Amino acid sequence: MTPEPSWERLDARMLLLGPVRAIGGFLVPAAIATVGIGSTDGMRGLIIAAITLVISIVVGVLPWLTTTYRITSTALVVRTGVLKRQTLTAPLERIRSVDLEATLLHRLLALRKVQIGTGVDDGSITLDSLGAEPAEALHHRLLAMRAATGPTRPPHGAPGGNDESGEPRPSGGGGTRPDGTQPGESAPVDTVPEAQPPAPAHVLATFDPGWARFAPFSLLPLALAAAAIGAVSQLDLPFGSTGEAIWDWLIALSLGALLLVVILGGLLAWCATTMVGYLVQWWNLRLVRQGGNLRLTRGLFTTTSTTVEEARVRGVEMTEPVLLRAVGGARLSALVTGLEDGTYAVLPQVPREVAVGVAQEILAGDHPPERGATAALDLDLHPHGSSARRRALIRGVRAWGGLATVAVVGLWIADWLSPLWGGVALVAAVAWGLFVGDQSYRHLGHRLTERHLVVGAASLTRARSVLERDGIIGWVIAANWFQRRLGLTTLTATTAAGSESVVLVDLPRAEAEALVRETTPVWV
Repeated sequence: MTPEPSWERLDARMLLLGPVRAIGGFLVPAAIATVGIGSTDGMRGLIIAAITLVISIVVGVLPWLTTTYRITSTALVVRTGVLKRQTLTAPLERIRSVDLEATLLHRLLALRKVQIGTGVDDGSITLDSLGAEPAEALHHRLLAMRAATGPTRPPHGAPGGNDESGEPRPSGGGGTRPDGTQPGESAPVDTVPEAQPPAPAHVLATFDPGWARFAPFSLLPLALAAAAIGAVSQLDLPFGSTGEAIWDWLIALSLGALLLVVILGGLLAWCATTMVGYLVQWWNLRLVRQGGNLRLTRGLFTTTSTTVEEARVRGVEMTEPVLLRAVGGARLSALVTGLEDGTYAVLPQVPREVAVGVAQEILAGDHPPERGATAALDLDLHPHGSSARRRALIRGVRAWGGLATVAVVGLWIADWLSPLWGGVALVAAVAWGLFVGDQSYRHLGHRLTERHLVVGAASLTRARSVLERDGIIGWVIAANWFQRRLGLTTLTATTAAGSESVVLVDLPRAEAEALVRETTPVWV
């Protein structure tokens, strides 16, 4: 029999990385203590600084001294801890992802952080730090051994494979693994699967610096920037008087010049900030298919490499917010089982045609997409009818009209708004609500293909989900009092991927029941 594998330590270069990071953690409290005490007694301040340095070195060295790991024929085992020793075990067939990350300091020392996910919340195992080459080798070895020790999902329509929770499904034909064992059996100790050379990578997308032009058309950075400006404005900063002087100078200008300076300056600052942030976060993006996995690498200063098994990809979701849609951009995510949040960000803001092309590649799996075939994300959806449109318009008017009414009444009571302008605001809010409702209905719909269920969400943001029919694990048909009056229902397809459900709003009941029968005929 082959002897059990030996325990291995983290890379010795961690002895340089660990203390530096520990010093960073102790730096702020140590500086406060040093300044506070050192102002009265300089010697005590120096002693505190020396003690902090010694503690940082000890804390930084402990992980290297106390962390060991090994890979057996069936599991990855990690031992760690000083006072409280822990042994973490991840069965190879339960490993869902193997991700690599490297901060700027990691890269200077040629180290990587390896994070192994098992699909359970707070169940990941981290090895920090390994050498760059050993980390890549471990990444490939774990994924290869996982494929050898655990059955994966069969092709569409074939029996067996893994169910939505990741457990093996029974297969009528039996079958064996590459190590000669039956599905469900553990490989013997003396038949540890050997990692084969990496399969050729098929590149799905690479980074284009021109994509940064889409960064300013996202509202999330705007909200974060507004919050940061609000927080900074509350601080008594030393350059506050300079800012006030500049503002007084702007006020002295004409109103038109002031508005022009503020608008142009804000737009330039906004574009520069978002584009730089986009480049830092997504620089050198590379999405490849290799060995039955999707691997995404990105990052300028901190590089990350995340990998998911294609057998667990159940579909894709493309979102086109209003501003991004106006310039022809979109974001793409994959719906994956076994991840904490169920979504795998595949592409940031990119040209829509790029997102559609990558989505078509992902949905096609190992087989190349058919030439000339319309992509699932571009298919015309089946509308839900006039009753659904009426409800969409009512929802839009109710939401925006109600919000405007509360605001107008509050401002009128405070004597900050005249009745005339209050009426104008209400009319504008109702008009906007009608527009939002109409757009929501235009985005609403569904389409059933041979392999997928395509669903358009009822929202101002155009969002379209493509879910594999094999990925549906249940249906829920519900209708509130208003829907029952119009013969409408809300049909929910439950799945283990993404947000765990894909919702079709305001679908006529007869069509909902027919869709369930057609999508999953074996259940009816």
